[in-house]
Amino acid sequence: MRRLVSLMSMTLVLWSGGSWGFGAFAVHPDPAPWAPPAVGREAPPLVLSTLGGGNWSLAAARGHAIWLIFLTSWCTWCGAQARWVADAASRVPKPLTIVLIDEGESRRRAEYGLQTAKAWSAPFPVLLDRQRVAARGYGVQAYPTSYFISADGRIRGVYLGPILSWRQLGPYLHRAGWSIGHPSN
Repeated sequence: MRRLVSLMSMTLVLWSGGSWGFGAFAVHPDPAPWAPPAVGREAPPLVLSTLGGGNWSLAAARGHAIWLIFLTSWCTWCGAQARWVADAASRVPKPLTIVLIDEGESRRRAEYGLQTAKAWSAPFPVLLDRQRVAARGYGVQAYPTSYFISADGRIRGVYLGPILSWRQLGPYLHRAGWSIGHPSN
């Protein structure tokens, strides 16, 4: 029965509406009882290795607005999100830092996911969270999940599901303290 529930969870796509901005997303096949940090609180520390080599630290990015996107290669919505973000990144106002976090997968699997999503040339860091340390710290249980962190290091918004338009993205950017103007989708 547990295997059936896990399989159903892995393929489940949820459509709902809510104050957090819930959209379509994929549920982790074995979610742990984690709770996301509250909006308005300081973002949990984050130091992970990058797909390109080296490390990336949230503390080192302080002073910049951060859009963290947790995703995984088995999530179809994550591929759509990565593709849209890679395409739209040049139109996002500076100093916004976009960061993809591939959760629970090897470097090879993360590379495969980016190639499949046609987002390989993404102009932003892709972090590897192989042990799901960052995901636990942020309470991630569904993919993709976006966190919007203001320049002062506080979480200003959380969005569950893919962000595939400026209409979806705009309010979260605004809450984090910066404006996108009116770029095209």
